[in-house]
Amino acid sequence: MAAPQPYDSVGQGPYQPLPGAYDGIFTQEGAPQDSCEEVSIFLKQSGASGLQEVQRDADLSLLNQGITFTVYSDDRGTEKIFPLDVIPRIITGDRWARLEAGLEQRLHALNLFLADLYGAQRILREKIVPDHLVFNSPHFARSMLGVKVPEGVYVHVAGTDLIENDLGDFLVLEDNLRVPSGVSYVLENRIVMSRILPDLLGRHRVRGVDHYPQMLLDTLRSASPVEN
Repeated sequence: MAAPQPYDSVGQGPYQPLPGAYDGIFTQEGAPQDSCEEVSIFLKQSGASGLQEVQRDADLSLLNQGITFTVYSDDRGTEKIFPLDVIPRIITGDRWARLEAGLEQRLHALNLFLADLYGAQRILREKIVPDHLVFNSPHFARSMLGVKVPEGVYVHVAGTDLIENDLGDFLVLEDNLRVPSGVSYVLENRIVMSRILPDLLGRHRVRGVDHYPQMLLDTLRSASPVEN
């Protein structure tokens, strides 16, 4: 059976992807990506009013649970409901495997970088990184100079912000290594999505995320000098 014709956000006429911009669901011809046919059907069947209703349900669920974040620069108030887009981003298993390998490599390099900064500082002596960028940083902990951390692990938890370019390639926007809070939103968002879109979630073999707390505990235990 042919996939339904995708419609725009207000349900008026066929959807037209923006020229020169990567669309995670539809091709430039307006057809759904191979991995996004179920999402395309969901969008067509829901229509604008249906999507708005689902979004309201998601926002209400987040509000009732107090899932908020702080915006320090907004004079209208600091506590905001965490924004959740109910249209899912589909990442195939093969694409995720490549992304996962790249992120692991990057975090390993960042850990070695920190080990050198608080150790031999070859990267500074060889002028690869200007030393004033390090020593003038408010986050540089001079008290850590020469400290041997357990198992040589400086980075236990990391939050890497990613964006997609116009070709659909993932690029790193920034690295957050100071105990980022983002994973808690991932866990809560998955719970919300399973409540408001159980059928759509069930039609995809979505990898679970609820094992994260155990993974974090295992990571911290592996770096602990105390036997458990």
